[in-house]
Amino acid sequence: MSGETANISQFCELAWYNWIMYCPGTIDYPDELLHLRKYLGPTINVGPAMTAEILQHNGEVVYQSTYWALTVEEQANSTVQQDMVPFRETAEEHLGAKLTHAELEEVGIPVTPEYLPYSDEDQNETTFPDLVEEVTSEVGDEYRPGW
Repeated sequence: MSGETANISQFCELAWYNWIMYCPGTIDYPDELLHLRKYLGPTINVGPAMTAEILQHNGEVVYQSTYWALTVEEQANSTVQQDMVPFRETAEEHLGAKLTHAELEEVGIPVTPEYLPYSDEDQNETTFPDLVEEVTSEVGDEYRPGW
């Protein structure tokens, strides 16, 4: 424990159920080193700081800290896309088919609403002015060298 903040950029780059590649804890050579799986989010109180919950094709969840998001090029790769098909099929066998909007509403879960950007009758150009000055690294800098 060094007291330093972990690099959380990996959490910011991934959304729930994104495709990822991960390296399992044990590897039997000459088996393939990387596995294509689904990201479920960060863990809480499990493993090191950057540990994530990863969905296996059989519906089980594993905890791993060695993973990364697929790039746009990797997702467009025909070999990777072929590997996604059996994962989806096997996961659906174990977890069931995804719910439709009608099925969600039937059990009382509304479809995610879309909201308009916030504004009210009191908002005008004076209360929320346009930015007129150029933003630079020196704007608002209180540091004066040599003082």
